[in-house]
Amino acid sequence: MGIFDWLFGKKEKKGELGLTKSQEDLLANINVDDLKTNIQSENNMEFYKSKDFINAINNISKSGVDIKIELHTTDDAFYEELLRDGEWNGKHFAILGTRWLRNAQVAWEDDLDSLLKQLEGKEINELGDGFYGWGLVGDDGGGPAEANGDAENGESAIKWFTASYWEQDKNEITLSDKELKEFEELSGEGDFGEPLSPIESLWNDWEEEEENILDLKMNKGAMFKIVVNVGDDIFVLKA
Repeated sequence: MGIFDWLFGKKEKKGELGLTKSQEDLLANINVDDLKTNIQSENNMEFYKSKDFINAINNISKSGVDIKIELHTTDDAFYEELLRDGEWNGKHFAILGTRWLRNAQVAWEDDLDSLLKQLEGKEINELGDGFYGWGLVGDDGGGPAEANGDAENGESAIKWFTASYWEQDKNEITLSDKELKEFEELSGEGDFGEPLSPIESLWNDWEEEEENILDLKMNKGAMFKIVVNVGDDIFVLKA
């Protein structure tokens, strides 16, 4: 049956879904997976696999046309890596911490080749800490600055030094058993009276107005869409 026969021809008995037998046969021949993989119009192409996204862009000429790249992320995609330092019992310390940014907006600052290279062998939801080429253009402020916990590999969240963390000639040291016992007995209370760990206690004693921001990073899995405009052609990669 042709499309015009389907629309205007002889009426057929409808099945449980409200479709005629011919309509059900046509729907049965549609490959849903193919529709999801690449939803294409004349100039707008959507992809769910980085490999297909890269191949499509590489197969068109980019000479003499404007290229625009947009990054779309979740509201809690980016965080600042902080450092607070000080002195306790004559020993200098440094503690790493984190502050999440609210509704951060970023812009792509590198070229297209750099983006495609970073996507090779990696899906969009795998991009994270090592993803580079973007810059922060705005946010709605940061959440509370919190000390990091000990790493899963056993590395302590606090490090001790012979001099200030910012001194070039400092050396990293370890506390003696006696000092470590005294440190582990250190306690404090949070803003709502909750007990604090020794590291949290030193972290909360910070009196400087400005934080030491070491780096701005992106959380893994926070990127859900990348849009690349090459002239009139639009390529969209979705998670």
